[in-house]
Amino acid sequence: MMAPVGLVGAALLLWGASVGFLPVAIGLALACEGARFAPASAAAAKRVRLVGRVVLFAVLAKLGYAAVTSPFPEALYIWLRWLPILLAPLPIVQALAGGKFPGDTLPAPLRPGHGESRDVDTTYIYAAIVLVGAGTGADVASGYFVAAAAIVGWALLARMPSRSRIAGAVMLAMGIAMGYAVHVGVHELQNQVETWSEGLILDFIESKADAMKERTRIGDIGKVKLSDRIVTRVVPAGMPKILLLREATFDRYNNGTWQSSMSAFHPVPREGDRWVVRPGEAPRAMTIKRSLSGNEGVLALPPGTHSISKLPAATVGVLPTGTLRASGTPYLLSMKVTYDEASETDSPIAANDLVLAPGLEPVLDQVIRDEGLAAVTPAERVLAVRRMFATKFAYSLILSDPRDPAKGRGLTDFLLRDRKGHCEYFGTATVLLLRRLGIPARYAVGYSAQDWNERERAFLVRNRHAHAWTTAFVDGRWIDVDTTPATWATNEAQEARSVFGPLMDWFSWAWDQIVDYWMDHSLPEIAAVVAIVMGAAAALVAAVVLWLRRRPRAVARRPTDKLGRAWRALEARVAKRGAPRSRDETPLAWARRLNAAGSEPWRAQLLELTRRYYRVRFDPDVSSGAEELAAAASRWSP
Repeated sequence: MMAPVGLVGAALLLWGASVGFLPVAIGLALACEGARFAPASAAAAKRVRLVGRVVLFAVLAKLGYAAVTSPFPEALYIWLRWLPILLAPLPIVQALAGGKFPGDTLPAPLRPGHGESRDVDTTYIYAAIVLVGAGTGADVASGYFVAAAAIVGWALLARMPSRSRIAGAVMLAMGIAMGYAVHVGVHELQNQVETWSEGLILDFIESKADAMKERTRIGDIGKVKLSDRIVTRVVPAGMPKILLLREATFDRYNNGTWQSSMSAFHPVPREGDRWVVRPGEAPRAMTIKRSLSGNEGVLALPPGTHSISKLPAATVGVLPTGTLRASGTPYLLSMKVTYDEASETDSPIAANDLVLAPGLEPVLDQVIRDEGLAAVTPAERVLAVRRMFATKFAYSLILSDPRDPAKGRGLTDFLLRDRKGHCEYFGTATVLLLRRLGIPARYAVGYSAQDWNERERAFLVRNRHAHAWTTAFVDGRWIDVDTTPATWATNEAQEARSVFGPLMDWFSWAWDQIVDYWMDHSLPEIAAVVAIVMGAAAALVAAVVLWLRRRPRAVARRPTDKLGRAWRALEARVAKRGAPRSRDETPLAWARRLNAAGSEPWRAQLLELTRRYYRVRFDPDVSSGAEELAAAASRWSP
């Protein structure tokens, strides 16, 4: 039974559109579909073995050539892309030979069932291979799934009995919908796994190498902006408030890179289980949960940090700029931090806090003059800079040099041309403008804690919350000046959030609960809980096994001995007429073959008896009729 008219042609057209071989696909489609309307040719039937050998040689030769000339897996994709062309002679010859040909006329590797002699239909197999080849094309879009699903549904419904097609269509539609959901889900999962992999690499390789945060380039933060992975949990004491967690501060800028001129960490004194960064009590407190790879690294902390408790570290050091580094720590941390933003007065002003990069003065002077930023007091100047960025600049992660998209872009492009960028551009430009206005300023990097989770009563700080801003010395203390448009977090959340986001957050929360229990309880308590959980799991498995063993096994309903004897006698009578049933042939296939081989009435009668035999034997809704059918089979004779 060949595929429906037009099915192979439709698959070929989809393949041609996907891989860019549309003219070739049109020619093959016309050849395959046109051959069906040609009269049967005995010469074509005699050439099947030769055609099969040529096709087999071409397929293997193309596979070898692709493997030699292209790396894996590209070689496999190239081979699959060319299979529709190489295999096209088979369905064409089949159509010219009358719609089918015996399997023993094909070369042994192409025969179904290890060389059985039954008739072969290659059209459905060929259409399936064509669809696989279409999936390797560079021009595949979202419409490929819809088109491929329609072709597969067409093929399946064509083989269903007419009375079952409505139910079959409904089930097929449900299957296609589930398949599409899995298709999208796997794609999202792949992206998520790639994100996790990148995060693990960053955790286990880069963190230790950059534990001191000595430098950062514009663009470093942007690389992780579209990752939704949770890196820190912040549990505030009292009402939640959006805040900045500062990781490091830099004071020297040159050609897109920020560096710290202060690299000598001073030890932080320890009092009991508290590391005292600043003396005195602080009005605010929070718990910060995070991991620290390599047993050392800088800590992302709120401005004005006074003390850190529950931090099992060998040493804690601090720079004059406020950057704190811990060493000799475990991988998982749960710290309690007290802080007061108003206490940022103890970091002295240095000469570098007013230094500008060479060549930027004309650009900065032009912006100050055009925007009227030279106000009277430092606070008014800061306010003018904030207002300018809020009203005349836009946030974007998609950046390039407007004159040459293949190149990067500099601070001049950001300030004078397109006026769009991400937080690193806003933070850098703000620092340099304030310095040009006579205000000491530094470049700060860290995270913005703003994703509040009501269930956990905590801020979930993700990779995409990595942020850069400015600290400026105004009215006797250092203050945070964040000029990045407030919409940046919302825009990135829409880009980075995946369909697996809520599920991954739940798993992250569950892991956090396990870590909390581990850190708050002794080893004997943890061992007792593990023993209880393992015992409960073993009991559950044992219960399931016992239940399965006690379940009564369903016994397949078999025909009565009388019906079996009658049917075997019927087959023996037909065999005497010279039409025996082959060993590998089902009764229904045998009856159909005999019915198609002639027009005598007994052939149609045998087919009807066989269908009744199948209903009695296999249809669960038929509970009687075996006795009647046995009598009819005993009376019938060809």
